Amino acid sequence: MICFEFNPRHARNYNFVSQCVFNHNPTNVHKVNLIGHCYEPKLHLSNEQKLFFPPTYVGVSSKQHVMIKNESRIPVQYEWKVPEKYRNEIKFAPLKAFLQPNEECKVVTTFTALKKKDYYINIPIYAKNIYDHIKNSVGFYQPGSGQITKNST
Repeated sequence: MICFEFNPRHARNYNFVSQCVFNHNPTNVHKVNLIGHCYEPKLHLSNEQKLFFPPTYVGVSSKQHVMIKNESRIPVQYEWKVPEKYRNEIKFAPLKAFLQPNEECKVVTTFTALKKKDYYINIPIYAKNIYDHIKNSVGFYQPGSGQITKNST
């Protein structure tokens, strides 16, 4: 039984040729082509990653929609990180969710001005891969025996 462990350091495609010597006999060498793929979470936001809310009155809510698409080949979980200062003024529904590869979802954004001023807010969105030990350990002789990185943010 031969076991190869794939533990990439960077997101890219990998292609290796490994030579295996059987029975300690240098004339009994077999080449094994090893191919692996590593992906990072990659989200695409519609509207050029910008939301514009038209001028409104203090205390009146306005809604906008944004589409989020998972462009990576791995399932991801995303979460909006609204700054504490603006948590009462801007809301996202859903605030966090799971997306399968190539899946997209609509997010409803609600803005309620609490003061008379011009608002310009940067709100980061964080994504990480969804790690499933059973699915991601296919092929291991002893699942979990390798040093596995569980989340990539």
